Amino acid sequence: AGVPVVVTDVGACRELVEGMAWEDRELGKAGAVVPIADPEAMAQAMIDLLTLPGCWQNAQAAAVARVSRYYDARIMEDHYRQLYMTLWQKPNEVFAEG
Repeated sequence: AGVPVVVTDVGACRELVEGMAWEDRELGKAGAVVPIADPEAMAQAMIDLLTLPGCWQNAQAAAVARVSRYYDARIMEDHYRQLYMTLWQKPNEVFAEG
């Protein structure tokens, strides 16, 4: 949808907003990542997105580019197919590691 986000630094939120590999990070930040339980940082990040010149537009462009490049339906299907094949071929090894 092209809406920049402000997220807390939990789970994979940082990777989704900032990217993982260097090629992904070069797209820019799709919003902001703030510390957990820091309402002031959350509020400031939201204010920055809404008031700093170009901040919203740059984050929006990064978000759209990241989703187009790394999260389209075909890519997601390929990732799930690979996971299912791994589970099917070596189920005991996969669950023993986890």
